[in-house]
Amino acid sequence: MSISIALSNALSGLGAVSRGTEVVSSNLANALTPGYGARELQLSSRTLGGNGGGVRVEGINRLVPAAILADHRIAESSLGSSSTLASFQVAMESAVGSVNQSDSSQRS
Repeated sequence: MSISIALSNALSGLGAVSRGTEVVSSNLANALTPGYGARELQLSSRTLGGNGGGVRVEGINRLVPAAILADHRIAESSLGSSSTLASFQVAMESAVGSVNQSDSSQRS
């Protein structure tokens, strides 16, 4: 292994550690923030020509339990459905009138 390959490996490792430090500090800073989901760094090894080539940062994943995510999606869809239905009913009431109005059937 040449010195340049060793330095490249070390540099990629330092870059990954730097990103990991950012993620940890963000998790700590936002630990009490409502709605914040902790994040974790996903790493993998990098190979160059069959030899070790350092570390690759694959991404940052938000840690959210699947059940909570499913509940959130159901609640969002229910809210959208209710909002659409309410908008329709308001439009119909303005076009036709309400049942409490004596001339509601004569509107045009």
